[in-house]
Amino acid sequence: MTDVLAGHGRLRLRAVGSSMIPAIRPGDVLCIEHCPPPAARQGDVLLVRHGERVIAHRLIRTQWQGNDLLLVTRGDALWQAEPPHAASMLLGRVVGIRRDGRAIAASRSMTPLQRCYGLLATEVARVLRVVRAWLRSWAADALRTAIGSVRYST
Repeated sequence: MTDVLAGHGRLRLRAVGSSMIPAIRPGDVLCIEHCPPPAARQGDVLLVRHGERVIAHRLIRTQWQGNDLLLVTRGDALWQAEPPHAASMLLGRVVGIRRDGRAIAASRSMTPLQRCYGLLATEVARVLRVVRAWLRSWAADALRTAIGSVRYST
């Protein structure tokens, strides 16, 4: 990925997570452009290496730690910022988004209403995962109890 950006200056990726809802939705195609760390501006959506993964989150601020530039990012639909990333982990900046074959503007800011929508969507998804897991567990326990009572009643 780094080689493609360095060699061609642009890259397209399909978004898979929900941390940037509503600005970026799962399935959107992101157009990434090479971006040196000093060119990154607050509000830009940056593609950053995070361990074995890459994430596209909005730049909240930059900070210096000694001589090292750090990038602080956060998904629009997340409550907390990521731990600071070293500027060397920056892969590029999102300059375009395609959704359902149409170009969507890559916004540099979020309105409070959009941010609330993203937070709400993420929290609803989290609660649904918890409820589904609880229902699976409850159903499995109920099934084991029903099977056990049938075995002992015959």
